[in-house]
Amino acid sequence: HHFASLDPNLGAHSFASMGDASEAAPEVVIDELRDETDPSFLAPESDAPPELGPGEKELTDEEIDNQGALKQAAVEAMEDGDNATALEKMTAAIVIGNASALMYTRRAKILLAMKRPLACVSDCTAALDKNPDSGNAYKLRGKAHARMQNWELAHKDLAVGLKLDFDDDTEDLAKSVQEKWQKIFAQKRAVEIKQEEAERVRKAEEAAERKKRAVEEYERQKKMDEEAAGAAGGGNPFGGMGGMPGGMPGMPGGMPGGMPGMPGGMDPNLIAGLMSDPDVMAAMSNPKVMQAFQEVMQDPNAFSKYENDPEVMAAIGKLTSKLGGGFGGGFPGAGAAGAGAPASGAAAEEEDEEEDGGPKVEEVD
Repeated sequence: HHFASLDPNLGAHSFASMGDASEAAPEVVIDELRDETDPSFLAPESDAPPELGPGEKELTDEEIDNQGALKQAAVEAMEDGDNATALEKMTAAIVIGNASALMYTRRAKILLAMKRPLACVSDCTAALDKNPDSGNAYKLRGKAHARMQNWELAHKDLAVGLKLDFDDDTEDLAKSVQEKWQKIFAQKRAVEIKQEEAERVRKAEEAAERKKRAVEEYERQKKMDEEAAGAAGGGNPFGGMGGMPGGMPGMPGGMPGGMPGMPGGMDPNLIAGLMSDPDVMAAMSNPKVMQAFQEVMQDPNAFSKYENDPEVMAAIGKLTSKLGGGFGGGFPGAGAAGAGAPASGAAAEEEDEEEDGGPKVEEVD
């Protein structure tokens, strides 16, 4: 039937054009839809619902006959409009036992006629426990909720009841109920959307805060690592020679640290020149010279023990001359290393001849 539009699971998209109903709070919308002056309105009663049956039991023939007579008397009383007698007779039939879904729905109809909507709801629920496919029980319970202006519950029950057992009269009521329910649904959905958005924002803020803390922790750890690395290299008085690459050909283990007075980040062309100079490379390939260099680099005061070592001083002199005196005052006495170091090669032999009284230049001339 065309009443399929009364789906209890109808989505919020169907109500997108419903205007400003979603802007109010839930209780405001519900209060606006409540009209206790409506002649059909029934306030929930305070009386307890009538007794339910004892459940399944094996009835005697006498009980079966008695129950049948009571049901017939209740139907006749309903036809006569005597609802009190009808309720009394049907209740008596129910408490005998093995009450059917039909017996409960008949009593529910009597109770609604007597303006006892809560008792009607109770009997309809009992009927559905017996028969979950009872369309009459759903429709009657939906009507009771509609009389109490419980629009959402009424909409659900009427929609299901009409799918199970359609009738025109109930459809008209269901359409009226649906209009009210749609406004409530749209408003509730709007509230849910706001809550979902607030939750999304909260989670985004928490994620941003976690990221911020992670970045701060990363930067803090990075700074600590850099400071630790700086402290480890800061004790080396030869850090100035940062541009001298370790592992120069012919140098065992490379040139460690740096040499005082040599600027960090040396000119690559100068380094290439040193590496291609046979004199420098010959000196650097001498294990004794490299050991002296390493020791002096660790402790500049150790330079004094090599001042009288011709091999070491000659190597320093050669390196100093290649760098154009760039050592400055880093090595104690390094500026005079070339001059103060004992001469080597032919120059040394010439000095020896002079000391031994050999021929002088003047004599040769």
